[in-house]
Amino acid sequence: MAHPTALHAIADISENRPDAIAIRTDEMVISYSELVGLTSTIGDLLRSKGIEKDDVVVLLLPRGIKMALASISVMNFAICVPLNPDSTPAEISHLLQQLSPALIITDQEVRHSTIPNSDVPSIDLELLDAGLKWNFQDDISGIDIQEGRSIIPEQKDVALILLTSGSTSTPKLVPLTHENLHESVQNLVNSLEVTSEDRCLNMMTMFHVGGLIDLLLAPLSIGAEVLCPDHLDSKTFFKNLHDFSPTWFQCVPTMLFDILRTIDLGLEELPADNSLRFIRSVSAPLSKEVFERVEEKFGIPVIEIYGMTETAGLISSNPLPPRQRKVGSVGLNQGDTQIQIIDKQNNPLSSGQVGEVIVKGKQLFSGYMGSESQNKELFIGQWFKTGDLGYLDKDSHLYLKGRVKDIVNRGGEKISLQEIDEIMLSHPDVIDAAAFAIHHPTLGEEVAAAVVLDSLSEVSIDDIRDFLSEYLTAFKRPRVISSVDNLPRNSGGKLQRHLLTKNFESDQDENIQIELGPSTDLEIVIAKLWKNILDVKEISRHDDFFSLGGDSLRAVIFIDEFERSTGYSIDPKVIYEQPVLEDLSRYIEQEEGYVTPREQGTTSGLYKELARLMALWPGVRLDQDSLIVGRNTMGSKTPIFWCTNSLDHFEMLVKYLDPDQPIYGMVTLMESKYRSAENNQKAAHIYAQEIIKLCPEQDIVISAWCEGAKIVIDLANEVREAGVNVVLLFIQDNFIPKLYDGPTAFYFTKLGMKRYREQYFDPDFGIGKYFTGGFTTFSDDIEHVAFYKDPSCIKQFAQMMPSMIEESINVLVNGSTQRDTIQKQILREDDYKAHLVLQGPPFSIHREASCSFNVEVKNMSKVTWTPSDQSGIILMVSWLNYAYKVEAKKKVTFTQALAPGEKMQLAVRLDPPPTDRTLKISFLRVDLVDDGIAFFSSYGSKAVQFPTLSSSLMLYPVIISDRVEWVRRLDKMLRYKVLRTRSLPVKLTNRFVKVLRWGRDLTYKLTE
Repeated sequence: MAHPTALHAIADISENRPDAIAIRTDEMVISYSELVGLTSTIGDLLRSKGIEKDDVVVLLLPRGIKMALASISVMNFAICVPLNPDSTPAEISHLLQQLSPALIITDQEVRHSTIPNSDVPSIDLELLDAGLKWNFQDDISGIDIQEGRSIIPEQKDVALILLTSGSTSTPKLVPLTHENLHESVQNLVNSLEVTSEDRCLNMMTMFHVGGLIDLLLAPLSIGAEVLCPDHLDSKTFFKNLHDFSPTWFQCVPTMLFDILRTIDLGLEELPADNSLRFIRSVSAPLSKEVFERVEEKFGIPVIEIYGMTETAGLISSNPLPPRQRKVGSVGLNQGDTQIQIIDKQNNPLSSGQVGEVIVKGKQLFSGYMGSESQNKELFIGQWFKTGDLGYLDKDSHLYLKGRVKDIVNRGGEKISLQEIDEIMLSHPDVIDAAAFAIHHPTLGEEVAAAVVLDSLSEVSIDDIRDFLSEYLTAFKRPRVISSVDNLPRNSGGKLQRHLLTKNFESDQDENIQIELGPSTDLEIVIAKLWKNILDVKEISRHDDFFSLGGDSLRAVIFIDEFERSTGYSIDPKVIYEQPVLEDLSRYIEQEEGYVTPREQGTTSGLYKELARLMALWPGVRLDQDSLIVGRNTMGSKTPIFWCTNSLDHFEMLVKYLDPDQPIYGMVTLMESKYRSAENNQKAAHIYAQEIIKLCPEQDIVISAWCEGAKIVIDLANEVREAGVNVVLLFIQDNFIPKLYDGPTAFYFTKLGMKRYREQYFDPDFGIGKYFTGGFTTFSDDIEHVAFYKDPSCIKQFAQMMPSMIEESINVLVNGSTQRDTIQKQILREDDYKAHLVLQGPPFSIHREASCSFNVEVKNMSKVTWTPSDQSGIILMVSWLNYAYKVEAKKKVTFTQALAPGEKMQLAVRLDPPPTDRTLKISFLRVDLVDDGIAFFSSYGSKAVQFPTLSSSLMLYPVIISDRVEWVRRLDKMLRYKVLRTRSLPVKLTNRFVKVLRWGRDLTYKLTE
């Protein structure tokens, strides 16, 4: 049975073995029963002050036993935050603002040097040696306990908040629950086979995961003994080794080197009967030489592990002999921890491929405190992106290759700093070493290195340079190597590379000699093309195509221009894989004649075109000939297959999507000479075949932006017929009248709303005619043309997209939506044939009166039109202004069917367009409409349209059906200047006359 807190486990041991030693220091020995008593006393103190399980209690205590005991105690009753007592007052002040603690526990030693002026209540804590009791000094009264608050911690409650011990300049706050701690402790105990007979030597700080969890909670949870000396140096190590016979020890590689050096100098000797059964190396890479020397000297295994504060410690570990250990590996995953390697697009990689390490399990924290936006980027569902590079071998052993951020881009060449570290550390006279990035005026970044040399040796920096030249190619070698006394590491032993870069002051940038210009004939050709395409004046051999401003479109242009000018046919992916001019030229020279992937069947031309358009799309593909690219494929949400116009569009959406959302990209033929309805159908088939292979039994969402709608409807129909479960078809800003009987959602921008909402009476009728599986519609005020030009627009859509999909699925799939049972008539293009005749329009009407007339409708098609409630056919009468914008409209429905060749009389009654202007020119338009689908006039039928004139100065507006009569009347008004007889002001009259002339000229054009 799992204990809810560490104290429960310790209490059980206390009941069974009360006199067993729990902790031994230089001055005292604490039994398990005494440990329980000390922790309970602090618990009583916290309760007396009103502190509850959700309150934060900050510990600012010296590094030794006092910090250890207080941490164990507080975490069992509240949220414990142990801080580094060496922090500056400014650092402490910043952390207190973030944490908002209810209480600070400190002592007189730390209070005066560290704690800033603060309103947070504090208690001075002193441990009395005699009798092993606490002495408390405070001047605060109890804090009011809020009713309803629980005082008993549960496994999901936060026990600790630790600061990250990573290499960044700003530590992050990591909340760890009791469940996290329990899982981590159990994993460590099991991996090292720790028992109550073990004695652990703890020489690590108590405010980091190593000293507090690995070396304190873990051994105490099993009933083992923990040695907690006051000092953390090699001399203390040997003293404890001789006096107390520890059975295991954990430290950072620099400490191991210091121990070896102490032995080599003859300052200390190993005991004849070495009690250690293993040494655990943590926090930093261990060089092969130190690894082998420690095992040789001590005659015991060195266990390399991998862990993080975010996982409460252990992630992977090498096993104890006789099980297989692999040099350079940090071992196998432990407990229920899972490890995966992903690429930059959040797709899983195969064994042996280097990528970012991601982990998940019960010991994993839920996210950084106060960093919600960062947490969204770092979590893919339950998977956490560690920021470490590595790979898994075929036996699932993990190998680390540095940090994601520890990759230097030297003029396009990617250089791993850890690779250089490992080689420098393999030199026998190098105690510590680290490579780091420095700025370079033309290459962007350059590599430098700092080494700590053995003072007893005569090795020089030149010797180190010669040594590196044997193992590293020229571009990887550090340009500057400096000898330093020590490297900047935090209290957890983690290297802080950013401080090396920050402190580096170089005066040698001007002296660096680089061959800037292209040298070979092929380099010159490429450089010339780049200058024209990228509009840059100078090109270096080390320049990166994309760093100079290149993008996917310009890359395609370059490939076409290069083939046209040289005759070389190269795969477009090459420029993405080899973007540096020198590398690209060398690659082409070695791979002359390299062509695009194999052609496929009768659609070979189209396939080649799609392959060309998608060649530079990064992501995972089903195989080398696949078109569809996957991103975030480790995500747990329903995959989205999205068809859009370009890589830039796809990248922008992926950028703002939740990393837990798998998405697959497909390109339209919008920018291609192959664009046609026939090729859209063929493209749909090509994509469908890939989707069927990729996820034959998986739920998916198929989606498209605008032009992509012409592809995805056929695509969705085909994959559904093959058994793929398309839970939703999601189309943005387009409507294509094609039959689809699955759940569908539409999203419209302003333009879409105008097209499908404003110009029809009931567009949902038309949509429902074709999309019979039920549909939902969404709209936004985003402009269509600005959708991908303004990042805020695509960001807004990306944030809305998951909720729109979820809502649609809930309504259409999981809900009780009632489908329309009326059989609706589907009209083809040839069915939009009609002849309209306007009968008896009045010459004029009074401004207050309605306009009444009849329209004769003749069916010129070969099919019978059913009534409007089945076919959607209506007569639409609209008032249009001179810009052809609809100002008012009215519909007249068919109440009966109309057979081919037959006629029908429809009565129309409507009001004239309102006006408050001197003169207003409008157009009366009469047309048949397939509501929500199309206007008959768009397919060859002729709408009836004529101009109208209305004026607030006239007694009534006039409606003139004959254009010739319209021109004649305007001429007459102008010739006799009839308006002047009204005694209007001259200025107003002249303006009116000008408008009339404009109307006459416009009408002349309409009459021609």
